[in-house]
Amino acid sequence: CLNAVLRGGSIQIDDAHLGLVIADASGKGVPASLFMAVAKTLIKATARVDRSPAETLGEVNDELSRNNDQSMFITVFFAILDLHSGELCYANAGHNPPLLISRDGAVSYLPRTRQLVLGAMEDYCYRCDVLSLAAGDRLFLYTDGVTEAMDEVGEQYSEQRLLATLVGQPPCAIDALTGATVAAVKQFAGAAPQ
Repeated sequence: CLNAVLRGGSIQIDDAHLGLVIADASGKGVPASLFMAVAKTLIKATARVDRSPAETLGEVNDELSRNNDQSMFITVFFAILDLHSGELCYANAGHNPPLLISRDGAVSYLPRTRQLVLGAMEDYCYRCDVLSLAAGDRLFLYTDGVTEAMDEVGEQYSEQRLLATLVGQPPCAIDALTGATVAAVKQFAGAAPQ
């Protein structure tokens, strides 16, 4: 069972391959929304089995970088899962590192890969990493809105707190896990404006 949580999405590439994507745009308002819509459309249009996530992100990055007068960018985690073998090939363009929740309950961040955000400059060569998922493993995807949520004194929720929240959860359905995580973040933030 592989699940994308919090603002994630999936792309059915073919009967045996599922694309997973989560992204976060710089800025706010209409310009950021339009930039994200273009990026989403480009990812969906270029994702194919014969193209790695790194190649897809490279092509999308080139398109977004051209004539980017407002210097906008997006962070993106994009992966292709082979539904038969459990092999997950992924590329991370400056996004928060996902967490792997193993079927035995172990929780760990995927290794950080220092790669450029999309839209910053053309001709950047992204690279892929590969992970084998077993039946029952889950992948937890999120944006920095989770880890950067602040409490009343300005302290951030942090990646360490997110990890501790997930480690402390009993095996449960993904929607229950999502609900528990959102509740933990809200409790931490208290009345602080977000």
